Amino acid sequence: RLENLKDVAGDELKSYEAREKALLQSLDIEKRIAAEQKKQVVNDPRSTQKDILAAQQEYSDRTIRIAGETNKAVEKLIKDRLEREKDALYNLGKDNLEASKSATQEIIDNESTLSGDRLQAIIDFHKKSEQLIIGQRDFELSNTKLLESEKAVIRSKANNDILENQREFLKRYYEVSLSEMKKNQEK
Repeated sequence: RLENLKDVAGDELKSYEAREKALLQSLDIEKRIAAEQKKQVVNDPRSTQKDILAAQQEYSDRTIRIAGETNKAVEKLIKDRLEREKDALYNLGKDNLEASKSATQEIIDNESTLSGDRLQAIIDFHKKSEQLIIGQRDFELSNTKLLESEKAVIRSKANNDILENQREFLKRYYEVSLSEMKKNQEK
């Protein structure tokens, strides 16, 4: 039974809940085994006081070690789960922003749309682009294993991307405005 529980706890194909439950159940079983071994020594009439003290110390050491190992394993499971959930939430937000950007791009490209709507779409599009850049930067910076130099590179790239996004915004806004002015002059 104990080996089966340890197999479940280490099986990455199992759910986090099942793995955590298996870890806690194996802790309980190992504690009961240690208690039973101590009890055998304590109840043995041939055991000396020294044997009993050694069994009690062994029990104490073993339960502390087992609890520590289990706590570390549970902490790792929780950390892995939180990391995966963070990744999923980031990707969900990113996908939603990209879908919204795509819809906004259609408005920008449609020359029959009112110029005010197209200009507002350009503003919205570039705001969403900046949100994606900032979200990507913050997501990458959330990695606690990064060196300061790596963080600086991520920040620098994000700043450059934001500047490029602003440059592109001004260019597109100017083009649509100029196109609208030409249309109005032709009328």
